[in-house]
Amino acid sequence: MATRTCQHCGTGLSSPRAKNCTACSAVKAEAQQLGVYGSVVSALGKAQRDGLTGPAVAEFARTAMQAEVDRQNNAARRQREQEREFDAKREARKAEREAQNAILRQHGYRWIKNVEDEEEADAFAGWPSMTIGGWTLYAPDGVEVSVQQALDEIKRGRDVVRSEIVEREQAEARARELKNQIKERVGQIADYIRASGERPDGWNHTEGEWVLDSGNIYGTGSWFVINIDYIWYVRNNGMDGDDWGLNNVITGGAGGIGYRITFRQDIADELIRLQHGELSDRFYLPHVEVKSRGVVADFFGD
Repeated sequence: MATRTCQHCGTGLSSPRAKNCTACSAVKAEAQQLGVYGSVVSALGKAQRDGLTGPAVAEFARTAMQAEVDRQNNAARRQREQEREFDAKREARKAEREAQNAILRQHGYRWIKNVEDEEEADAFAGWPSMTIGGWTLYAPDGVEVSVQQALDEIKRGRDVVRSEIVEREQAEARARELKNQIKERVGQIADYIRASGERPDGWNHTEGEWVLDSGNIYGTGSWFVINIDYIWYVRNNGMDGDDWGLNNVITGGAGGIGYRITFRQDIADELIRLQHGELSDRFYLPHVEVKSRGVVADFFGD
């Protein structure tokens, strides 16, 4: 009669109904209690595949069990540490907001919302703008302000801060206006070259100084090229779906549609100025009509 053996380590079994030896049964039972049963079963299988037999199998599984227990304990400890760190940061933020609220109230600044307790503003993390979670901060004179502006006004004086804000807004408005004027001037020059110049046949090289270049690898954008003979305006025409048969300028891609005029110093100078974010109030070109402007002024973005 054949001797029955442990399914994991091959040790002989005295009971005809048993599947595991005492050592393997013990390590599996302990693993069940510790919540790492799956890891121990995997370790028993690996030991068997590696050719281990007898007590070495249970010892191998026990080592794997302890490693998994340690891993889980370390993970739990890290989780607790992260939670404590998060709670500490949250309490620090709350304390900071409470201190800021106290300073704001002391100097007459108020949060306004349809609730009874203005300190509920502390529930909102960070104060990047004037209105936070439905709360709006008002200065003593009734002007809406951000928290940063309010604290700055308290520190340096309301008139100083308000004056700087006005100056900054005016400078930003001037910059936007200049940008729009430059884009319009670029479009005016592009229209003039398209309407007054020629569109040479065949494939043309456009050697010279490239300015206001917004061309890209996707086949869009536009640019100007200045050389001693001509000034070119080229519109990239290399996207899928574009009519590449219209192209007459070599670009390194599918090509572009180019127009040129005989070199003019005034236009060349203005293009260089535009490249540097400037424009002349003395520059003039007659108005021309074109069917469609196409892609111009992409160099400056929206």
